[in-house]
Amino acid sequence: MKNYYLYEIKNNINGKIYVGIRGYDGDISQDPYMGSGLMLKRSIKKNGIENFTKTILKTFDSWQDARQAEREIVTEAFVKREDTYNVSVGGQGGNTHAGMSEERRKLASERHAEANRNRVWKQESRDKVSARFKGHKLSQKQIDALKKANTGRKFTEEHKFKIGKTWRGKKRPDIGEKVAAKLTGRKLPPEHVAAITQNTPRGNQHFRAKRFFIDDMEFYILSDAAKMFGISYKTVKARLLSDKFPTWRYE
Repeated sequence: MKNYYLYEIKNNINGKIYVGIRGYDGDISQDPYMGSGLMLKRSIKKNGIENFTKTILKTFDSWQDARQAEREIVTEAFVKREDTYNVSVGGQGGNTHAGMSEERRKLASERHAEANRNRVWKQESRDKVSARFKGHKLSQKQIDALKKANTGRKFTEEHKFKIGKTWRGKKRPDIGEKVAAKLTGRKLPPEHVAAITQNTPRGNQHFRAKRFFIDDMEFYILSDAAKMFGISYKTVKARLLSDKFPTWRYE
C-alpha cells in the first residue's frame, strides 16, 4: 500500500526550504527521497546532502488529499519568497509552469538563469547534450522565436572573441555548400552590387562583385562558380578572360 505525505526539506546553512508531496511504498520515515525540485537539487549538489534536513509535515490516505494540502501551502506568495526553492505553485502534478502568472514565469526564469550563471559543464554532460540534439531540426515556430530573440542583439567584444575562438580552424563544408547553393544564380540589385564593389579591397579579386555568365547562368562572385564547377576561382577567372570558353563571359 502506498503512503502519501507532505514534506519540507531545509537547507541548514542558509535556512531556505522546499515543500513537496510524495507517495512511498513502505515506512515513510525510512524513505531516502530528498525532493525533485531543480533549484533544490542544485543546492544539495553544491552544499552537500548532509547539510539538509527532511521533515514529514503530514500524512494522507490519498494522492488527491496530498496535492490539495500542497496547493494550500505552496501558493504564489510562497514561491515568491526569497527563502524557498519552489519555483511553481503546489498541486500541479509536476508541471512547473502550470498556473503561473507571467510575472511568476519571469521570476522562475531569472532563478534558473542565476543557478546556471558561471556553471562549468563537465565534458560528459556536453557530450550528452550534443548527442541529444544531433540531427535535430528546429520547427518554424522555434526558428521564429530565435530570430525574434536575437534581432537587434549586440554582442560584447568578449563574446565575439569567444565565438571566434570556438570556430577558429574548424571547417564546415556543409555550411559553405548550403550558402553557395542558396546564392548561386541570385541576382543582386545594382545598389547592392555597387556597395559590395565599393567596400571590397581592390587587391582581393576573389570576392569582388562583378557580374558574369557561365552557360547563361548568372553569377557575381567567382568563388560561387568555383564551388559549383569544382575548380579554383583563378581557373574561373582565366576562363572568363579566355576565347576558348565563349559561354564564359563577363557582362
